[in-house]
Amino acid sequence: MSFTEKIIEEIKQNPELAEQLAKILNIETQRQILEEQKSIKEYLALISEEQKKFTEEMVQLKEQEVKLGEEQVRLREDFNSMRQEMVPYQNGSKAR
Repeated sequence: MSFTEKIIEEIKQNPELAEQLAKILNIETQRQILEEQKSIKEYLALISEEQKKFTEEMVQLKEQEVKLGEEQVRLREDFNSMRQEMVPYQNGSKAR
């Protein structure tokens, strides 16, 4: 008879031993579940931090985009203004 078979036979003969074994296995299973939950919480916290960083970067990029848009408008206005100033020279109406 193998060692496993002996244990099974002993458990069959002693129900109290079976209950103790069940409690031990249940406690160990619960401990493993708690450890797994702890790992998952830590991982979720890391993901949350990365999301915060990503959101902050997106806000900064949006602010830069707005600034670049404003700069583009200003440059276009300057260009148009300079172009208007050049029109009389192009028509030859201004003295050289």
